[in-house]
Amino acid sequence: MQKVVIKTAIITLCIVLLLLGIASCALLIFAPKTVGDFLSNIGNEKGALKQYERVYNQESTQENLILVINSSLRAEDGDKLIVYFDEFEKKDFDFEQDYLSFVAGKYCVALAKANQADKALTAAEKYSSDYQSGNPMQALIVYGLDSENNQFLNLVLQRLTAFKQENYNKLADGAKAVLDEDIARLTSYLG
Repeated sequence: MQKVVIKTAIITLCIVLLLLGIASCALLIFAPKTVGDFLSNIGNEKGALKQYERVYNQESTQENLILVINSSLRAEDGDKLIVYFDEFEKKDFDFEQDYLSFVAGKYCVALAKANQADKALTAAEKYSSDYQSGNPMQALIVYGLDSENNQFLNLVLQRLTAFKQENYNKLADGAKAVLDEDIARLTSYLG
């Protein structure tokens, strides 16, 4: 009698585990956003990013692109951020200006970390056209200072000087002050 009870309990446990496995697989296949949300909520940002990539690959909407970009930021995955921000640039999506400036700054830093300095600086110039405080070029300055990369900072200074010559008269007074301060700070730092 006791053997029958143990055998029944083991069989029941195996069936429950099998059903849980099937349900988990079904969620992974048919509901990657739900799985991504769950993984993100428990702090597994890398796993969530993989699921959000699947969501975007299934349906390439602006909402899904924002989802995967935000996930790559939380996962601190610069390579994925580069891929999906490049995807954004190919699309005709319209992001809120503050969000775009923030993400573009992170994108430019990811490019710089990936040894793509010229592409990083070109993108920073593009997304810093009004040169407001907190722009992507300033993100590159912070990256260069934090990494103590004087060679990179010299490139930034050259680009800022050229930017100033071409665009200074088009900038608002506050932006002129920010630009002048950044150039002065870099010039002083680089000696």
